[in-house]
Amino acid sequence: MDTETPLEERLVPSEWPTQGNAKIAFIGEAPSTEELEEGRPFVGPAGRLFNAMLRAANIDRSACFIGNVFQFKLPENSTVAYRKFVGEAEYKAVWQKNVARLKDELETYGPNVVVPLGNTALLALAGTANIGSLRGHVVPAVPPMPPFKLLPTYHPAFVLRQIKLYTIVVLDFVKADAEARRGPEIIYPKRELIINPTIDEVEHYLAEWEKTDLLSCDIETGWSMIRGIAFAPNQEIAMYVPFVTLDRHDRNYWRTLDEEVRAWRAVKRILESPVPKLGQNFAHYDWIWLFKQAGIKVRNLRHDTRLLHHALYAELPKSLGFMAANYSTQGAWKHWAEHSGIRKKDRREKRDE
Repeated sequence: MDTETPLEERLVPSEWPTQGNAKIAFIGEAPSTEELEEGRPFVGPAGRLFNAMLRAANIDRSACFIGNVFQFKLPENSTVAYRKFVGEAEYKAVWQKNVARLKDELETYGPNVVVPLGNTALLALAGTANIGSLRGHVVPAVPPMPPFKLLPTYHPAFVLRQIKLYTIVVLDFVKADAEARRGPEIIYPKRELIINPTIDEVEHYLAEWEKTDLLSCDIETGWSMIRGIAFAPNQEIAMYVPFVTLDRHDRNYWRTLDEEVRAWRAVKRILESPVPKLGQNFAHYDWIWLFKQAGIKVRNLRHDTRLLHHALYAELPKSLGFMAANYSTQGAWKHWAEHSGIRKKDRREKRDE
């Protein structure tokens, strides 16, 4: 422990594993006063909670890499305060220096999974500070970082103020441990996605899926219209039946009125068929839209996954992103393009190629 350097000038180096081969790296924002005094990351109040969550997840701290984006204490423990204190240009230079140092350390360690703890670490590793959207999702790091496998979650200091998040973070740690055991590659499930179907494909697949044991259904709405409806008979294949598209001047996906009528008839037939159906928030949203906007009376709605989640865990959030993070490796599709940095215009141009 450094006792000669003034406290405000001390740096807290990253903690390297001393045993085991967990291959997990936990990255926070910056040390607090107790970390400066001890010369180790995560030993203050947030650190003690961090240790408790590691034990609950059956992860040995001594087998992990533990560090921060900044190795010095931030004024008021805030990047905003520090940015105002030193100015934008100086902050940018210090930020780049610390991100480069963190990159070198992680490349040396070679983790199978990196757990960004909070917005600052997520920004350094994934280029976004939206921890609420990406928490619990398996996503790749972005340049200048190598494409490390990331599993972001809340910072223990935030959990101290929102203790209801304790179990959520423990579950994220368990998920991170499982991902570390799978190796450094992100392994997404293989799926066939039919997103620009022909009318013959719509009629063929929907007729076949009337024979399935359970059919997942989901609608997309906008501008007071049903933009499209997705169907999936299992986890391996899904089809989106569009009606409204921004790719064409008339906003109509189907080229002729006859094709659009045939598409609606195929959709109506399967939704009103006896095949058991499930959907996310289907009972409170999709069913009402289908009935009021299209005159379709959905038959045999077996499960609403949002209601099932709420019945099991009434105290937990019920957003699509939260549930996808907990029940799926792939996460919510709405966050994929946002994280990749691809603009909507680029996605439209790519579809037209």
